Amino acid sequence: RGFRFSVERQPHVRLWFEEITSGRWKRHVLTGPVQSGKSLIGFVIPAMYHLFEHRETVILGLPSMEIAGDKWEMDIEPAIRASRYRDLIPTRGTGSRGGKFDSIQFKNGAVLKFMSGGGGDKKRSAFTSRVLAVTEADGLDAAGDSSREADPLRQLEARTASYGDRARIFLECTVSFETGRTWQEIKNGSDSRIALKCPHCLRWVTPGRESLVGWQGAEDEVTAAERSAYYCDLCGQMWTEPQRKTAHVDAKLVHKGQEITEDGQVVGGPPRTFTLGYRYAAPNNFFRSAGEIGAAEWRAAKSDDNEASEREMCQFVWAVPPKPSV
Repeated sequence: RGFRFSVERQPHVRLWFEEITSGRWKRHVLTGPVQSGKSLIGFVIPAMYHLFEHRETVILGLPSMEIAGDKWEMDIEPAIRASRYRDLIPTRGTGSRGGKFDSIQFKNGAVLKFMSGGGGDKKRSAFTSRVLAVTEADGLDAAGDSSREADPLRQLEARTASYGDRARIFLECTVSFETGRTWQEIKNGSDSRIALKCPHCLRWVTPGRESLVGWQGAEDEVTAAERSAYYCDLCGQMWTEPQRKTAHVDAKLVHKGQEITEDGQVVGGPPRTFTLGYRYAAPNNFFRSAGEIGAAEWRAAKSDDNEASEREMCQFVWAVPPKPSV
């Protein structure tokens, strides 16, 4: 807040935006840790880009219309007011003074249309657009009991069907379960991973949960935080926080079926899919240090409700679905 947006704050974001602007993908699916800017990069900025740079209508998909006002007031409007597009916000009509609304027309003629998974199917079938941006996508994953049509998310995507390959779809959500739409879309899509060059051995690795060490066996959470660091799975050397950030400057995105050579060349053709499946996790999130994550892991391991704590760590920190309880 109060500063210009910069990918330097979350360096992995460069990879996400490069893939969007490449034009290679029709559908873009994003997941990552909570409170890491996921909504901003996953649907707010893409929606602003199409509303104001392309001057075209954007459908914003939501689990329910009850949260439309909150999304506008908390996520979308503040970003627009902080940008060079602030003068395009309407000063009269729906959305200009709060209250309930389902669409906003900006001064350049572009319309932001809110659609939800609730209500009748006909509500979703009466509006078309080239661009769809969905937040909390897993909340639209199931059809209502009275619906004879596809689930709400597929119905929303159908609003772009007349545009064919020119359609652009953005889905953003915290991962829920292995069977959830977001995780299935990512795994069946490009299933891309972020590769980082180890500052010690100069080989390329993708740190995961097992790469965070030091907190195990600590006598208290302060010690767990002090000892925690990410390490290279290949050479075993620990990374400092500055080294972790430096490693992201030259990060590479490696899609399913591709490999990265020692000199940093990504080899292998892109996967045969129209869906970019992009996942980032705790090692890529610079809003939280390795020490903070280590302390959270220590607390989760000591929790009386181990199942709930493990689920939260998986979904909210590591952006992976929790293992089903036996």
